[in-house]
Order: sequence, then structure tokens, then C-alpha cells
Amino acid sequence: MPRTALEALAREARTEQPLVARGVTDAGSMYDTIWATFRDDVAPWATLDYAQDVIAGRLLASIRATAGPERPSVAIVSSPAIFDQAGVLEPFEAPFADRFPPGWADAAGRWTPLYVQPIVAIYNVHRTRPPRGWLALGDGLEPGRLVFDDPVRMLTTGPALAELSSTFGEAGWEALIRSLADRRPNLVADNERAVLEVSTGARWVGLSNWNVARRVRPGTPVRHTFLSPTPCIPGFGLLVRDAPNAGLARLFLAWLGSDRAQQAYARTGRIPARLNVDASPSLTEILPAGVEPLFGTADWLTDPVRWTQRFRDLLPADRDGAREGKLR
Repeated sequence: MPRTALEALAREARTEQPLVARGVTDAGSMYDTIWATFRDDVAPWATLDYAQDVIAGRLLASIRATAGPERPSVAIVSSPAIFDQAGVLEPFEAPFADRFPPGWADAAGRWTPLYVQPIVAIYNVHRTRPPRGWLALGDGLEPGRLVFDDPVRMLTTGPALAELSSTFGEAGWEALIRSLADRRPNLVADNERAVLEVSTGARWVGLSNWNVARRVRPGTPVRHTFLSPTPCIPGFGLLVRDAPNAGLARLFLAWLGSDRAQQAYARTGRIPARLNVDASPSLTEILPAGVEPLFGTADWLTDPVRWTQRFRDLLPADRDGAREGKLR
């Protein structure tokens, strides 16, 4: 049935092009691997206009400001929250939805998971030893030496910390977040910035997604380690409301859940969100023995505002002067 659904969508979209898409996946991976596989599999006529944009607020502003054929039809994002709240999403058919972990699903069909990123601790080997666990993340650090992307953005660290609430319980989770706040962390815009801060020695320990942490240049002092449990945060595909060539966009988003698409994501070095698909890397292959994955245990997808407010309360910017602030 899923293949039949793709064929029907392909017939409807055959006259549509290009697909305008923007998102967090790098352009090389999108054009050379994912889109090439899509064309080979179901849409040989299709063309693509894609550019990477890792800043959700900027991408949303671009969608709102752009009209006509240049408006993005598909967004690939770390969290659908601000796009959903802004009312720019449109539901679409996801024929492979039942093959993803249920905690990542949306009953209204407004997003589909694409790949999953384990969240790892990063550290500078010239400055410190690897953290032993979540409760020891800031041990031995002077204030200002910890860094991660600002949880209020609900990109990776926000959802990851939210997932940990199921492990620590309410009181224990608040104690964990307050212990991080006591380290006066530098709260930055994205994982790349967190890795850069640790690489230069400005910060000694941080958090990042696995894909960014492992791509450091040879010779850099940045290393990463998995903490148990390891929160695993997916990236999502979204359909923009009233976008041009919506039929092609629907076909692409539906196809992204297929075996061929998930294997294409794996060939870019990302872990497929369909955890049982035959591909490498896979989550079971990446996680060390004894480290448990954690996903779908908290409602950060369906109620992100509550989590954003909790992070504002527990990790206030004035604890260290500013988000993206200087070392104090």
C-alpha cells in the first residue's frame, strides 16, 4: 500500500517543478544523495531549489515574507514548534507513518520524522576529562566553561533535556537543570557554535548532536562521549501552507519515509528515523553497550511552550549576563 500511495502522488505531481525547499540538512547531502535517490526512485522529471538554513526563526521569517513560485514548499527542521504555532503548516499524507516510533508521530499529519540525532557530551581533552554522567556534566568546571545550544530554542538541547525528565522525575529533573544553571553555561545558537567554543578552549564541556560532534577536523581537541540514557532527537519534514507545487512537495515528504529515502539519509552519515530499516549507521550500531536510547518520553513536540517557559525559569539569561554571552 505505501508504494501504491507514492505512485498515485507521483502521477498527480508529474507536471510540477521545481520543488523549493529549505532546512537544516546540508545542500551537498540533499542534492547529491537524497534528491538524487528521490529522482531515481519516483520522480525523474523533478528539479530542486534547495538551500541550507539552520536558524528556525530566520527560515520562518523567509517563508512569511516570500510569495509566488520562490516560496519554500518544504521545510526540514529540528523542531516543528514555531512553524506550527505560526500557522504555516499544512497536513500531508505519510504512508510510512506507522513505521516510526510513535512518540515522534503527529496525529494531525503536520510533520514526518526523517533522521535521528543522539545528543552527546563534548569536551576538550586538553582541559578536562569526559563527563561521567548527566549529574556530573559540570563537575570540576569553573562557572562559564559549559556550553550548549539555548534550550529555549527547542532545537536539540531543549528536547534532549525535556526527554530526561522521564528518567529523573520532576524533582530530580529540576535539580539537574539548576545544577547546570549553577555552572553559568554559555547558551549559543546551534551545535556548530558549541563545538567551536569547546575546540578553542573557551569552554571545556558542552552538548551537541552526534553528527556535528563527530565531524570535527583532524587534530582538534574536541572529543565526544555518550551519556546514559542518551536522548535521541529527530529532524522533521514539514509542508508549508499554500506553497507552490504542493503536489511535488507532498510526494517528496511522503517518499522520505520509504526504505530508499531512509537509506539515502544513512548514506549521508545520518541515522534513519525508522529505527528498524536496513541501513548503516543505525542507532543500535552507534550507541555503546549499556547506553540506553531515550525518545518519545516527553511531550516537547506537542507542548513546546511549556518546556520553553520552564527553561526560561530555570536557566534565566541574567544568571550569566546574556545568552551567547561572554565568559564571566
